[in-house]
Amino acid sequence: APRRSPDRGTLALIGELSRCAASTRVWLMQAPAGQALDSQRLQDWHQALDGLGLIHASSAPLSWLENGHD
Repeated sequence: APRRSPDRGTLALIGELSRCAASTRVWLMQAPAGQALDSQRLQDWHQALDGLGLIHASSAPLSWLENGHD
């Protein structure tokens, strides 16, 4: 979740899991109602996931989950 900073352990796990998957998407969930996301923390996640070469979005990947493609 973007409410926490990306740590090396989490990124290593995401990277390892993505190497075992045919395709990987990361869904950065929105803040709960009445709360705001830290924009710097969200940017940190974007940069970390870009560094891993992973596609990420802030909207639910429902089409991809249902059909296997965007």
